[in-house]
Amino acid sequence: MCKTINIKVIIFGASGFIGKALCKELKARNIEIVALASSDLDLLKINKNHKLLTTMDKNTSIVFMSTIIPSKNENNFKKNVSIINNFISLIKDKQFNHIIYLSSDAVYKDSLSKINENSDKNEVDLYAKMHLVREDIIKEYCNKNDISFSILRPTAVFGPGATHYSYGPNKFIKAINAGEKISLFGKGEEGRDYIFIYDLVKIIADIIEKKILGIFTLASGKVYTFHQVAKLICNIQKISFSRIEFIKRNKIKTYSKYRSFDISKLKKNISSLDFTDLKKAIEWSIKNNFR
Repeated sequence: MCKTINIKVIIFGASGFIGKALCKELKARNIEIVALASSDLDLLKINKNHKLLTTMDKNTSIVFMSTIIPSKNENNFKKNVSIINNFISLIKDKQFNHIIYLSSDAVYKDSLSKINENSDKNEVDLYAKMHLVREDIIKEYCNKNDISFSILRPTAVFGPGATHYSYGPNKFIKAINAGEKISLFGKGEEGRDYIFIYDLVKIIADIIEKKILGIFTLASGKVYTFHQVAKLICNIQKISFSRIEFIKRNKIKTYSKYRSFDISKLKKNISSLDFTDLKKAIEWSIKNNFR
């Protein structure tokens, strides 16, 4: 860790859910940003002459989160690997201070024990494998060129501005707002860790400002079952639990009932770590035009 410097941050993937929230957080901290979306720079093509290269200097930090989602087939897997390789070609031999790569907790295998940064990796799922391959490309380049890097593995992110509605708070809130029922598989007994979008971007901003290096799991350290989350949303909206329906599974579960995380490494490096209570975070999401 080092003292905060006069930082400029280039964000690849700035138009996404996390990217937009991070831009807002960095601006609130009066940090200069260059926000890049795919419309500004197509990383499926190599462009070594892009104008952003002239703005990079020894105080530049790069946040990379450009990803084609979902990455559940071989075609998108290959595209996502091409994107990271083209990114490396773009920044090669350029001057900058720090790379932050946004990965995912999907890289970890399910476990009956708390998951930490050294836990077994999931090399079967294509999405997880994609992030593991991209992590390795980042690490190899940075280690070879003596460049500081941070690899961040957030768990399920929720909150206003969400663009993807995977099974969990985002999908449940959307269903209720649309007048639909919340559908739970089995009894909704599986437990997961969720991180509120504004908590997530504060952590990322701290890592940028304080130049905190290494690999980190970004999670709250708390586990809630899907049924608990669904009931919490119903209570907040003052509606009956009858709006929750249970769907019989078509196949035997092959994943862990609970997926919890050991965030001691994160706590050790960010002493001010603080997470919004799940109820307050969901209330905030609903009140702030959650779509």
